[in-house]
Amino acid sequence: MNSNFFIAFVFSTLLAFWASAVRQITANDHHGEKRDNVQKYR
Repeated sequence: MNSNFFIAFVFSTLLAFWASAVRQITANDHHGEKRDNVQKYR
């Protein structure tokens, strides 16, 4: 049980890190960061 929980925790952490990295790359490629900021402060 503990090993399964540890594996799930590591997997979710890696998934979150990968998602944030992909979001940064796509934002840099398509300039989506400025659009997100505009929507945030609207």
